Amino acid sequence: AWAQVRFDEPVAAVKGDRFVVRDTQTTLGGGAIVAPHAGRHRRFHEPTLARLEALAHGSGADALTGALESIEPASEADLARAANLSEAEIRRKAADMVSTGTAVRLGGGGGLLYSARGWASVRRRAAEAVEAYHCRFPLRGGMPREELRSRLRMKQTTFAVVMARLVDEGVLETTEAAARLPGREAKLTAEQEREAARYLQLLAATPYSPPTDSPPEPELLQLLVDQGRVVRTADGVVFLKSVYDEMVAWVIERAREHGPVSISDVRETFGTSRKYTLALLEHMDRTGVTRRVGDDRVPR
Repeated sequence: AWAQVRFDEPVAAVKGDRFVVRDTQTTLGGGAIVAPHAGRHRRFHEPTLARLEALAHGSGADALTGALESIEPASEADLARAANLSEAEIRRKAADMVSTGTAVRLGGGGGLLYSARGWASVRRRAAEAVEAYHCRFPLRGGMPREELRSRLRMKQTTFAVVMARLVDEGVLETTEAAARLPGREAKLTAEQEREAARYLQLLAATPYSPPTDSPPEPELLQLLVDQGRVVRTADGVVFLKSVYDEMVAWVIERAREHGPVSISDVRETFGTSRKYTLALLEHMDRTGVTRRVGDDRVPR
Protein backbone atom coordinates (compact mmCIF):
# COMPACT_ATOMS: atom_id res chain seq x y z
CA ALA A 1 0.00 0.00 0.00
CA TRP A 2 1.10 3.55 -0.66
CA ALA A 3 0.99 6.35 1.90
CA GLN A 4 1.96 9.98 1.68
CA VAL A 5 3.17 11.36 4.99
CA ARG A 6 3.40 15.00 6.03
CA PHE A 7 5.31 16.00 9.17
CA ASP A 8 4.90 19.04 11.39
CA GLU A 9 8.67 19.50 11.43
CA PRO A 10 11.41 18.78 8.84
CA VAL A 11 12.75 15.22 8.78
CA ALA A 12 16.06 14.16 7.24
CA ALA A 13 15.42 11.21 4.91
CA VAL A 14 16.60 9.78 1.61
CA LYS A 15 15.18 7.26 -0.81
CA GLY A 16 15.44 3.75 0.61
CA ASP A 17 15.40 4.72 4.28
CA ARG A 18 13.26 2.44 6.45
CA PHE A 19 10.79 3.84 8.94
CA VAL A 20 8.45 2.63 11.69
CA VAL A 21 5.19 4.25 12.74
CA ARG A 22 4.32 3.72 16.40
CA ASP A 23 2.96 5.36 19.49
CA THR A 24 4.22 4.86 23.02
CA GLN A 25 2.83 1.34 23.22
CA THR A 26 1.90 0.00 19.80
CA THR A 27 3.71 -0.44 16.50
CA LEU A 28 1.27 0.69 13.82
CA GLY A 29 3.24 -0.04 10.69
CA GLY A 30 6.33 0.75 8.68
CA GLY A 31 7.84 0.85 5.25
CA ALA A 32 10.49 2.35 3.00
CA ILE A 33 10.79 5.86 1.65
CA VAL A 34 10.40 6.01 -2.12
CA ALA A 35 10.13 9.74 -2.94
CA PRO A 36 11.44 12.01 -0.17
CA HIS A 37 10.83 15.26 -2.10
CA ALA A 38 7.43 14.49 -3.60
CA GLY A 39 4.70 17.08 -3.89
CA ARG A 40 1.14 16.38 -2.90
CA HIS A 41 -0.38 13.59 -5.04
CA ARG A 42 -3.96 12.84 -5.99
CA ARG A 43 -5.30 9.60 -4.55
CA PHE A 44 -5.53 6.63 -6.92
CA HIS A 45 -4.01 8.65 -9.79
CA GLU A 46 -2.78 5.92 -12.15
CA PRO A 47 0.23 7.78 -13.65
CA THR A 48 1.41 8.67 -10.14
CA LEU A 49 1.04 5.09 -8.95
CA ALA A 50 3.00 3.87 -11.98
CA ARG A 51 5.83 6.31 -11.22
CA LEU A 52 5.95 5.20 -7.61
CA GLU A 53 6.11 1.55 -8.67
CA ALA A 54 9.01 2.37 -10.97
CA LEU A 55 10.80 4.22 -8.18
CA ALA A 56 10.28 1.35 -5.75
CA HIS A 57 10.74 -1.75 -7.89
CA GLY A 58 11.91 -0.79 -11.38
CA SER A 59 15.38 -0.87 -12.89
CA GLY A 60 17.83 1.93 -12.19
CA ALA A 61 16.78 3.67 -15.40
CA ASP A 62 13.08 3.25 -14.58
CA ALA A 63 13.62 4.61 -11.09
CA LEU A 64 15.49 7.63 -12.40
CA THR A 65 12.79 8.32 -14.97
CA GLY A 66 10.17 8.01 -12.24
CA ALA A 67 12.10 10.43 -10.04
CA LEU A 68 12.32 12.91 -12.91
CA GLU A 69 8.61 12.61 -13.71
CA SER A 70 7.73 13.32 -10.08
CA ILE A 71 9.49 16.72 -10.01
CA GLU A 72 9.90 17.84 -13.64
CA PRO A 73 11.12 20.14 -14.94
CA ALA A 74 14.23 19.59 -12.86
CA SER A 75 17.82 20.71 -12.73
CA GLU A 76 20.48 18.06 -12.31
CA ALA A 77 20.85 19.15 -8.68
CA ASP A 78 17.10 18.69 -8.09
CA LEU A 79 17.19 15.26 -9.71
CA ALA A 80 20.24 14.25 -7.67
CA ARG A 81 18.38 15.00 -4.45
CA ALA A 82 15.22 13.23 -5.60
CA ALA A 83 17.13 10.10 -6.68
CA ASN A 84 19.61 10.14 -3.78
CA LEU A 85 22.60 10.22 -6.15
CA SER A 86 25.62 12.48 -6.46
CA GLU A 87 25.47 15.31 -8.99
CA ALA A 88 28.40 13.77 -10.87
CA GLU A 89 26.52 10.48 -11.21
CA ILE A 90 23.32 12.27 -12.21
CA ARG A 91 25.24 14.22 -14.85
CA ARG A 92 26.36 10.97 -16.48
CA LYS A 93 22.97 9.31 -16.19
CA ALA A 94 21.12 12.38 -17.46
CA ALA A 95 23.36 12.48 -20.51
CA ASP A 96 22.51 8.82 -21.16
CA MET A 97 18.79 9.53 -20.78
CA VAL A 98 18.95 12.41 -23.24
CA SER A 99 20.95 10.37 -25.76
CA THR A 100 18.49 7.47 -25.59
CA GLY A 101 15.45 9.74 -25.85
CA THR A 102 14.01 9.03 -22.41
CA ALA A 103 14.66 12.63 -21.33
CA VAL A 104 14.82 16.05 -22.95
CA ARG A 105 17.23 18.77 -21.89
CA LEU A 106 16.26 22.43 -22.32
CA GLY A 107 18.67 25.33 -22.28
CA GLY A 108 22.01 23.63 -22.82
CA GLY A 109 24.25 21.55 -20.58
CA GLY A 110 23.12 23.00 -17.26
CA GLY A 111 19.49 23.46 -18.21
CA LEU A 112 16.24 21.85 -17.21
CA LEU A 113 15.33 18.21 -17.72
CA TYR A 114 11.96 16.79 -18.73
CA SER A 115 11.09 13.15 -19.15
CA ALA A 116 10.14 12.28 -22.71
CA ARG A 117 6.55 11.79 -21.60
CA GLY A 118 6.56 15.06 -19.67
CA TRP A 119 7.93 17.03 -22.62
CA ALA A 120 5.36 15.49 -24.96
CA SER A 121 2.68 16.68 -22.54
CA VAL A 122 4.09 20.23 -22.58
CA ARG A 123 4.12 20.27 -26.38
CA ARG A 124 0.54 19.03 -26.54
CA ARG A 125 -0.79 21.42 -23.89
CA ALA A 126 0.92 24.45 -25.45
CA ALA A 127 -0.34 23.66 -28.95
CA GLU A 128 -3.87 22.99 -27.70
CA ALA A 129 -3.95 26.24 -25.70
CA VAL A 130 -2.83 28.32 -28.68
CA GLU A 131 -5.19 26.50 -31.05
CA ALA A 132 -8.10 27.22 -28.71
CA TYR A 133 -7.09 30.88 -28.60
CA HIS A 134 -6.99 31.07 -32.41
CA CYS A 135 -10.48 29.60 -32.57
CA ARG A 136 -11.80 32.03 -29.98
CA PHE A 137 -10.08 35.12 -31.42
CA PRO A 138 -9.54 34.48 -35.14
CA LEU A 139 -8.57 38.11 -35.88
CA ARG A 140 -5.78 38.29 -33.31
CA GLY A 141 -2.18 37.63 -34.22
CA GLY A 142 -1.67 35.06 -31.50
CA MET A 143 -2.04 34.23 -27.83
CA PRO A 144 -0.35 36.66 -25.44
CA ARG A 145 2.80 35.03 -24.09
CA GLU A 146 1.90 35.86 -20.51
CA GLU A 147 -1.52 34.25 -20.90
CA LEU A 148 0.10 31.09 -22.28
CA ARG A 149 2.60 31.04 -19.42
CA SER A 150 -0.25 31.28 -16.94
CA ARG A 151 -2.13 28.50 -18.73
CA LEU A 152 0.93 26.24 -18.56
CA ARG A 153 1.54 27.22 -14.92
CA MET A 154 5.23 27.92 -15.39
CA LYS A 155 7.70 30.26 -13.77
CA GLN A 156 9.12 32.98 -16.01
CA THR A 157 12.56 31.33 -16.19
CA THR A 158 11.09 27.94 -17.09
CA PHE A 159 8.70 29.44 -19.62
CA ALA A 160 11.53 31.24 -21.44
CA VAL A 161 13.50 28.05 -22.14
CA VAL A 162 10.33 26.06 -22.89
CA MET A 163 9.23 28.62 -25.49
CA ALA A 164 12.66 28.64 -27.11
CA ARG A 165 12.51 24.85 -27.50
CA LEU A 166 8.91 24.88 -28.78
CA VAL A 167 9.96 27.36 -31.46
CA ASP A 168 13.05 25.29 -32.35
CA GLU A 169 10.87 22.19 -32.74
CA GLY A 170 8.34 24.02 -34.90
CA VAL A 171 5.48 23.66 -32.43
CA LEU A 172 4.92 27.42 -32.17
CA GLU A 173 5.99 30.70 -33.70
CA THR A 174 6.46 33.73 -31.46
CA THR A 175 6.65 37.48 -31.55
CA GLU A 176 7.74 39.69 -28.68
CA ALA A 177 4.26 39.58 -27.17
CA ALA A 178 2.41 36.58 -28.62
CA ALA A 179 2.60 32.93 -29.64
CA ARG A 180 0.82 31.36 -32.60
CA LEU A 181 0.69 28.09 -34.48
CA PRO A 182 3.09 27.95 -37.46
CA GLY A 183 1.65 29.65 -40.52
CA ARG A 184 -1.52 30.71 -38.74
CA GLU A 185 -2.67 34.15 -39.81
CA ALA A 186 -5.80 36.15 -39.19
CA LYS A 187 -8.41 35.56 -41.88
CA LEU A 188 -11.07 38.14 -42.62
CA THR A 189 -14.51 37.32 -43.89
CA ALA A 190 -15.72 39.14 -47.01
CA GLU A 191 -17.80 41.44 -44.81
CA GLN A 192 -14.82 42.22 -42.59
CA GLU A 193 -12.68 42.96 -45.66
CA ARG A 194 -15.29 45.48 -46.79
CA GLU A 195 -15.51 47.01 -43.33
CA ALA A 196 -11.71 47.38 -43.13
CA ALA A 197 -11.58 49.03 -46.56
CA ARG A 198 -14.42 51.39 -45.62
CA TYR A 199 -12.69 52.43 -42.41
CA LEU A 200 -9.31 53.02 -44.06
CA GLN A 201 -10.99 55.19 -46.69
CA LEU A 202 -12.63 57.25 -43.94
CA LEU A 203 -9.26 57.82 -42.29
CA ALA A 204 -7.68 58.80 -45.60
CA ALA A 205 -10.42 61.33 -46.41
CA THR A 206 -9.38 63.63 -43.52
CA PRO A 207 -5.95 62.23 -42.63
CA TYR A 208 -4.95 64.77 -39.94
CA SER A 209 -8.41 64.89 -38.35
CA PRO A 210 -9.67 61.31 -38.76
CA PRO A 211 -13.24 60.59 -37.61
CA THR A 212 -13.65 58.97 -34.21
CA ASP A 213 -17.38 58.21 -34.30
CA SER A 214 -17.44 55.18 -36.60
CA PRO A 215 -14.69 52.72 -35.65
CA PRO A 216 -14.86 49.08 -36.77
CA GLU A 217 -15.46 46.27 -34.32
CA PRO A 218 -12.68 46.13 -31.68
CA GLU A 219 -11.16 42.87 -32.98
CA LEU A 220 -10.93 44.24 -36.52
CA LEU A 221 -9.38 47.49 -35.32
CA GLN A 222 -6.81 45.57 -33.29
CA LEU A 223 -5.93 43.53 -36.38
CA LEU A 224 -5.33 46.72 -38.37
CA VAL A 225 -3.07 47.92 -35.55
CA ASP A 226 -1.20 44.60 -35.43
CA GLN A 227 -0.73 44.68 -39.21
CA GLY A 228 0.81 48.15 -38.98
CA ARG A 229 -1.88 49.79 -41.10
CA VAL A 230 -3.12 52.19 -38.43
CA VAL A 231 -1.86 53.66 -35.15
CA ARG A 232 -4.22 53.96 -32.19
CA THR A 233 -3.29 56.93 -30.00
CA ALA A 234 -5.72 58.23 -27.35
CA ASP A 235 -9.36 59.25 -26.93
CA GLY A 236 -10.41 57.07 -29.85
CA VAL A 237 -8.08 58.85 -32.28
CA VAL A 238 -6.67 56.50 -34.94
CA PHE A 239 -4.30 57.65 -37.70
CA LEU A 240 -3.27 55.83 -40.83
CA LYS A 241 0.25 54.54 -40.17
CA SER A 242 1.68 56.52 -43.10
CA VAL A 243 0.06 59.73 -41.81
CA TYR A 244 1.26 59.10 -38.26
CA ASP A 245 4.81 58.52 -39.50
CA GLU A 246 4.64 61.74 -41.54
CA MET A 247 3.55 63.78 -38.53
CA VAL A 248 6.13 62.21 -36.22
CA ALA A 249 8.93 62.86 -38.72
CA TRP A 250 7.86 66.51 -38.99
CA VAL A 251 7.85 67.00 -35.21
CA ILE A 252 11.33 65.49 -34.84
CA GLU A 253 12.82 67.47 -37.72
CA ARG A 254 11.21 70.71 -36.54
CA ALA A 255 12.47 70.21 -32.99
CA ARG A 256 16.03 69.53 -34.15
CA GLU A 257 16.10 72.59 -36.39
CA HIS A 258 14.13 75.10 -34.31
CA GLY A 259 13.93 73.77 -30.76
CA PRO A 260 10.87 72.71 -28.73
CA VAL A 261 7.68 72.12 -30.72
CA SER A 262 4.43 73.59 -29.40
CA ILE A 263 0.89 72.32 -29.72
CA SER A 264 0.05 75.26 -31.97
CA ASP A 265 3.03 74.46 -34.24
CA VAL A 266 1.60 71.03 -34.99
CA ARG A 267 -2.01 72.19 -35.15
CA GLU A 268 -1.28 74.97 -37.65
CA THR A 269 1.08 72.94 -39.82
CA PHE A 270 -1.38 70.11 -40.34
CA GLY A 271 -4.57 72.14 -40.19
CA THR A 272 -6.02 70.05 -37.41
CA SER A 273 -7.54 70.65 -33.99
CA ARG A 274 -6.08 70.56 -30.49
CA LYS A 275 -7.79 67.18 -29.87
CA TYR A 276 -5.84 65.42 -32.62
CA THR A 277 -2.62 67.30 -31.87
CA LEU A 278 -2.68 66.23 -28.22
CA ALA A 279 -3.50 62.63 -29.15
CA LEU A 280 -0.44 62.57 -31.43
CA LEU A 281 1.98 64.25 -29.02
CA GLU A 282 0.89 62.25 -25.97
CA HIS A 283 1.32 59.03 -27.92
CA MET A 284 4.82 60.14 -28.95
CA ASP A 285 5.59 60.81 -25.28
CA ARG A 286 4.32 57.37 -24.19
CA THR A 287 6.31 55.55 -26.85
CA GLY A 288 9.53 57.36 -25.99
CA VAL A 289 9.84 59.42 -29.17
CA THR A 290 9.52 62.77 -27.40
CA ARG A 291 9.35 64.15 -23.90
CA ARG A 292 7.30 67.00 -22.58
CA VAL A 293 8.94 70.26 -21.47
CA GLY A 294 6.17 72.49 -20.17
CA ASP A 295 3.57 72.34 -22.95
CA ASP A 296 6.20 71.76 -25.65
CA ARG A 297 7.96 68.63 -26.96
CA VAL A 298 11.59 67.83 -27.61
CA PRO A 299 13.14 64.60 -28.97
CA ARG A 300 13.96 62.07 -26.27
